[in-house]
Amino acid sequence: MTSKTNNTPFIVSLNSSKVLEYFRDRELTNKQIHDLEKAEKKLTSGIYFAGKFISSPSPQEKAVFMANQLAMALDEDNEAALAISCAYLATRYPDLKQLKLTNHEGQLSIELINDKEFSDQVPIKFIARKDLT
Repeated sequence: MTSKTNNTPFIVSLNSSKVLEYFRDRELTNKQIHDLEKAEKKLTSGIYFAGKFISSPSPQEKAVFMANQLAMALDEDNEAALAISCAYLATRYPDLKQLKLTNHEGQLSIELINDKEFSDQVPIKFIARKDLT
């Protein structure tokens, strides 16, 4: 792993609002690189995923696991876990453009998006027909 990555920012959104932006063009410190290597080593040794232990997780399983870790860290306001999980996703998955978290009635959905950059949602204002003329 190099200390630099590509320029496309990695965005984390919650309920359509941007909550984190990771700038990939910034240099990582030696400690950050070490922490990411340590996280990779732990993941490679196996993870608990969907209630079962996976001894050799695939890259996709690792990404989903780290996305879940990021969501939990966000909910618990755990800055250290938030930083490592966000940096892991941004540096290990350079095509990943956004992590979309949606909380609906206490259920959290997680979507890893590779093909579309984040854009702020703009509310649509409807104009009554009578006001058009």
